[in-house]
Amino acid sequence: MPDPLTTVADEFAPAPLNIFDPKLAESVISRHGNALRGAKSSDMLAQTQARAYDNAAAKRREERDALLATREEQDYAEKQEADAMRGDIIADMYENLRPTEEGYDERVTEFLGQAPPSITKDPVFNEVLRGLTRRADATEEERRRVREVETRQINARDLIAERAKYDDTMKFLTAEDLKTLPVDENGEPRLDSAAAGILAGQRKREAGVEDYGKKTEMRKNAAIDILSTRNMDAQQRDLYDETKDILINDRKAFPSRVEMVIAKAAAAKKPTDPSLLKKLPQWGAELAKAEEWDKNLFENEILVAQEAKTPEEYVNLMGELTPVARQRRKRVWDYAHQNDVAPAAPTAAAPTTTRTVVSEVQHPNGYIIRKYSDGKTVKIATPKK
Repeated sequence: MPDPLTTVADEFAPAPLNIFDPKLAESVISRHGNALRGAKSSDMLAQTQARAYDNAAAKRREERDALLATREEQDYAEKQEADAMRGDIIADMYENLRPTEEGYDERVTEFLGQAPPSITKDPVFNEVLRGLTRRADATEEERRRVREVETRQINARDLIAERAKYDDTMKFLTAEDLKTLPVDENGEPRLDSAAAGILAGQRKREAGVEDYGKKTEMRKNAAIDILSTRNMDAQQRDLYDETKDILINDRKAFPSRVEMVIAKAAAAKKPTDPSLLKKLPQWGAELAKAEEWDKNLFENEILVAQEAKTPEEYVNLMGELTPVARQRRKRVWDYAHQNDVAPAAPTAAAPTTTRTVVSEVQHPNGYIIRKYSDGKTVKIATPKK
């Protein structure tokens, strides 16, 4: 009986090969040939796949190289174009961006979106852009400050207009008048200025007369006796000359209207050259009126003083003044009212009782002591012999 090892070997071991057996030899050769053919086919397939992969990789490399070359050419061309226009772009930046006008940020955004990338990276370009931005910021800050001043001026004028309603003279100022008032260091109108008082007084006079020209003529006719030296005696002429000398030469008490307009223009940041100021709307007309006023300064001031009912009213038209200037304005007011008719003194009431002399005593010093029935005593001098 075969042992287990032999049994297993017979079962699993391959049959012995007999190369001399034609059948067995054909089977071995056939298997070997088939295997060889399969190996060759597999090798050819592998080689074909490798060549296809290499071809595809090479094609991709060519396409990539072509794309990179195209991009480099484009970048180079753009750089050449940007370099060529770099100077023109930088030179035109101020005109295109206009940093002193509103809307600068929007223009910068649009400009950068259209500029070539190489330009936006240029250090000179960026330095110029920073400079323009600083100027735009400074200009915007100035515009903001001006808007604040204008807002304060509007609020101040509104407040002045409300206060003026309760002032007998200032209430005649119009909205346009308030815009022409002098301003303080904060740019706010001053209601207590001399210009405000003079202008308010003028408006008050104009408001009470339908034909202001006729009233002016009437005032001139009424004042002709103190404005003309034709019929004056020597004393009146001296008084006239003295008053005129005070009025013409004291610029603190009687300022030139032209100088007042120029000072107001300077406060409003307008030209102070009269030839330039005349070309501006409103200022030109105001300056022309001031020049006409100054041509007849003495006569005009006398007429204004005549309309003031009290010396204080005329003196206070110029606001704060030195004591000397106030005294000189009062002196002009006195001259303007020298012909005023004084109000009649009240008539004394008639005595309700009649007194009588009770006694008379001769004093040693030569006078008489007379006593009346109402108890009063009077000394009466006796006539010399």
